[in-house]
Amino acid sequence: MLAHSRSNVKIQMPIISGYISAPKNCEIPRQSWLSWISLGGNIRWKAYEYGRFQPSGRPWLGDLLMIEEDPASIAPKRHATLEPFAIDHEFQGRSYAGRYELVCQRLLRERLYDAACFITSNAAEGARGKFTEPNPELGIRPFAISLSARARAFAELG
Repeated sequence: MLAHSRSNVKIQMPIISGYISAPKNCEIPRQSWLSWISLGGNIRWKAYEYGRFQPSGRPWLGDLLMIEEDPASIAPKRHATLEPFAIDHEFQGRSYAGRYELVCQRLLRERLYDAACFITSNAAEGARGKFTEPNPELGIRPFAISLSARARAFAELG
């Protein structure tokens, strides 16, 4: 479950018994949230590797991110520093929406997730189900096809 606030993102992550001991409810600064999404994929693959989902076939991992089309989220951001850590140059100058899109794209290309979807909408249109897909690779259709194919395969296994 994700809950968004202007300064922090609250993430509630299920604890995999005996594998991770992160707190059930934690607040992560917005700047760290993108790293947390990627870490989530790594943690789940490690849990699968160590047999924490037994008996189970390979899990399907996907993420659907929706961000509000708001001036604060779509405007390019200034170059940032996060001493003593280096910030990936591809994130510099991008809007929050651009950063989320890049993370979703990397999750797919680095094979951490089976599917990722990134959509945007404004408050008025979103309430009516209207949204924008900034990147066709990260659209609803490829996401739904991937999930549906995995569900059909799982159902056939019985």
